[in-house]
Amino acid sequence: MEIEKEKDVLLIAIYSSDSMNHLEDIGICYIDSYLKKKGYNTFLLSTNMKKFDIEQIKKYNPKSIGFSLYMSNQQNVFEIARQIKIILPKTYIFVGGPQATHKKAEILKVSSFIDFVIKGEGEITTSELIFHICNGKILELRNIKGLLYRNGDEIIETPNRELISELDELPPPSRNILTDNHLKIASVSMSRGCMSRCSFCSNGMMWKKWRTTSVKYSLDEIASLVNEHQINLFNFIDNSLEDHGIEFLYDFANGIINRRLKIYYFANFRADFIRIADDALINRLKESGLCVCCVGLEAGNTADLKTYSKIAHLDENYQIVKLLKKHDIYISPGFINFNPFSTLDRLAQNIEFLYNIGFASYFYITTRYASYGNVQLDNKIIFDNLHASNHYGYFFKDKKVERLFQYLNQHLNVENWANISYIWKINDEVMGMIYVQEQIAKNKYGEIIVAQIKDYRNKMFEIINNINEINYLWIKELLILAEKDSTQIEWDEVTSRYASAKQIAFFKEKMFGLISRMTKFYIKNNCTDLLVSLGGNYN
Repeated sequence: MEIEKEKDVLLIAIYSSDSMNHLEDIGICYIDSYLKKKGYNTFLLSTNMKKFDIEQIKKYNPKSIGFSLYMSNQQNVFEIARQIKIILPKTYIFVGGPQATHKKAEILKVSSFIDFVIKGEGEITTSELIFHICNGKILELRNIKGLLYRNGDEIIETPNRELISELDELPPPSRNILTDNHLKIASVSMSRGCMSRCSFCSNGMMWKKWRTTSVKYSLDEIASLVNEHQINLFNFIDNSLEDHGIEFLYDFANGIINRRLKIYYFANFRADFIRIADDALINRLKESGLCVCCVGLEAGNTADLKTYSKIAHLDENYQIVKLLKKHDIYISPGFINFNPFSTLDRLAQNIEFLYNIGFASYFYITTRYASYGNVQLDNKIIFDNLHASNHYGYFFKDKKVERLFQYLNQHLNVENWANISYIWKINDEVMGMIYVQEQIAKNKYGEIIVAQIKDYRNKMFEIINNINEINYLWIKELLILAEKDSTQIEWDEVTSRYASAKQIAFFKEKMFGLISRMTKFYIKNNCTDLLVSLGGNYN
């Protein structure tokens, strides 16, 4: 690819090992399309630390370089910014996105190579900043809302920018990341913000209120991706799709069906979706292509749901799971098993809940709240003197709970991480894709292929259910031992019966063998598009 000299702006999406690098970084894609609409000469690049080429950056010779900043890629972005400043000392570097909005001035204190931090919604602020850079007005920044910058040793923070009221006025996001990386799943946002205010979520800091596109705007964007990019897999990244309301959801589903857009999609919902959802709505959404729901359940006990400021009650958690399973839609739960205020009794209720819904997996039994430092739950952590400088940002109030978490984390996420991470990816990502494969096969390959996919799916569920049963018994016994302050030897003896390294490896190998057989079946029957739809290499 021939590189044009001297870009106004080079935008870089840095993917880390923790990122889902088969999905677009849609935020920076919106920035790119907005700057192009304003007439700026931009280029959008996606890479990771292993593939990052500093010489390529030098060839672009941009006036400014922007990054999306997340917790997962922050250190990589700081290192790349350092390298860029060595070879392009006159190039301005800015960051935006969730982590930039959360940490703000701290970023400028930690990294001397970052010149500007854009907080909140970034399109207009970035455009105004680039205007000042390109027109030599770098000393006239005080009137740009939503910006942090240095003035000598002083860090200046301008007032917050008002949110864009009409999302339909924004151009659709650039699709460079999608096309350059030959991605199979397009990310689409039909709203910004969330109508809930969960205590653990930083969404309210980024978006102060909920806004939506029109149904037509979103349908046009989907149609463009189907017709111009031959995409039929979609990930709707709205925080919670039910915030649109029942009329929008019906219009959206009917629009997809009436336009004959044959798509398959993932979507996020809170558990209180059950308050408007019924068989008719779920059936219509499924007809339009809904295959997988990420549902924010978060806890299996009333006390934790209250701690998390969840709208839904515990019985509604059960109800939404039951409804989606009834319609054969795969569920990927949002769940936080451990938090600083966890008790052994709450954890016992959580494992009961996870077991009952079939998700007492190695992953969900060790999920833990990670502190952002400035959301509602963090304020409670500070008030209760539980704040800490460790990886998670706090201590546990109950030391018995802390011991249990440390034990599980060490055994599963350290000593057996290679096998655990594989099992988690199969449980979370691949199982959802198998549901997608089944729907694609119904429309393209006929009943023989569909029947075989269902057989593979059922066999995978047999493995998952086996893990669910064993983990339930294991955690129940560990909770009893934790209450008694039992010895390490007693803990290890229980673990050896339920979750030894050999047992975990056995489950991994069974999953690996099944995926291998699925892969061979798809190749033999010329269904390789189904193989690609797995979204990753698991064999």
